Amino acid sequence: MEGSEVMIKFLVKGQNIETLEHKIIAADQIAFVKIHFAFDNNWKPLHKVVQFTQDEITYNRVLGTENTSCFLPAELTAGTVKMSLFGYDAEAIETVRATTVVKTLHTRPSGFEGENSNVPLTPDLYQQLLQKIQSI
Repeated sequence: MEGSEVMIKFLVKGQNIETLEHKIIAADQIAFVKIHFAFDNNWKPLHKVVQFTQDEITYNRVLGTENTSCFLPAELTAGTVKMSLFGYDAEAIETVRATTVVKTLHTRPSGFEGENSNVPLTPDLYQQLLQKIQSI
């Protein structure tokens, strides 16, 4: 199914997220809406995490140092979603953390009326980091 997803593209430049290519986002998708990022040189060496927040719940998607895209969390419902990134330099002697301002995404209601209990949960940040470590 690779290549059949919807792609939305952003440029992360300094502490800002600029929209490069945007499409309408409908709720109730699972592993279908892919968010792709182009990073300026300041971000390239950093270990990056994308945060999606809706209704006071935050979902983290770990990009690491190499990945530039992730899927939109399946748990997101129709409404406003706040997206931001943070990155850190694991090699630095002193703590380095990059952050961005919030980018607001709007998710529209879908016509899907099926079971909602089968939605796979987005692993929390700790689980994702463990998966990254185990894959090394």
